[in-house]
Amino acid sequence: MLKRAYLLIALFVVYFSDCNAQMLEYFGQYVENQYLINSATIGKNGFMDLDAGARKQWDGINESPETFFFAANFGLNSWKPKEYPIGGLRMGEDNDVLKLAKEEGERRFMFGLGALVYYDKYGAFETVNVKLAGAVHYRISERYKVSLGLGALWTRDNFIQENASKLVNPNDPTYLRYANDYENRKFYNFDGGVYLYSDRLNLGYSITTVDNRYVVDDRSNVSKLYLSHLLMGSYMIPLSHKLELRPTLLIHIVPPAPTVLDFNLLLYYKRRIWVGGSYISNNSWIAMIGARFVDKYKVSYSYSMIENDLSRYSNGSHEVIIGFQIR
Repeated sequence: MLKRAYLLIALFVVYFSDCNAQMLEYFGQYVENQYLINSATIGKNGFMDLDAGARKQWDGINESPETFFFAANFGLNSWKPKEYPIGGLRMGEDNDVLKLAKEEGERRFMFGLGALVYYDKYGAFETVNVKLAGAVHYRISERYKVSLGLGALWTRDNFIQENASKLVNPNDPTYLRYANDYENRKFYNFDGGVYLYSDRLNLGYSITTVDNRYVVDDRSNVSKLYLSHLLMGSYMIPLSHKLELRPTLLIHIVPPAPTVLDFNLLLYYKRRIWVGGSYISNNSWIAMIGARFVDKYKVSYSYSMIENDLSRYSNGSHEVIIGFQIR
């Protein structure tokens, strides 16, 4: 019993340390929810997108990590051309006039705003994150657009001593360290991103600061500034007039931790139903499925498993996201 308790605390320590090193929660369904990894994607669709999700990690292990989030992002304007009265155009076979009017009516810039709130609970640890972000999108051609985004993240970490003391000896050195150092810590971090996209191509880069010097409690911890880098590229390959295949590569760099590669492949039917999965270079894989309904509702699910000693105790991880769009 004591061995299992120490194993559980060790798992929480590893998970908590990893979250603090990255200041990023890992969501397997990032392809369909890119605002989770890059602020520059916020508002790119020109309408309001509301999402709520839950993730249960390492199912089967008591007090394993749980994440809940709510996100909202919307475009302040739209790419749609302005409306022109019929009398304002010359009618007939001269399509150049209509084309000119449309091009002059299309906006070159679009702006987006978004907010993300998520809560983590894992044993004796809990974290609350609040992120506000904005993006500006620029149409560089009829097909391609580019955007820049900035975000500010507020994080509050808490170590619940009464929960930890039920699992191990309260005089244990590891327990005392976390009880003294990780109670009610607050951080401010920032991120930025750039994003090039079209109907088929998506290329993005984002960077997030991870700096314990922004602690605002009574202690003045000073530690090294870390930068978390995310690079993503995907392309929609048409297979038929209804089927499309979308390969995606995500590269996650957080020195001094090893670089993580995420290879994702999704098959779409009319861009309304998708199924596929990911293989991650840390010996884990994810299977996922999702669908959109009447251009307003979205629901998706993913199941992930990691191939290491932890798999002997865990039944895998589950993630569910539901969404509503206001056009």
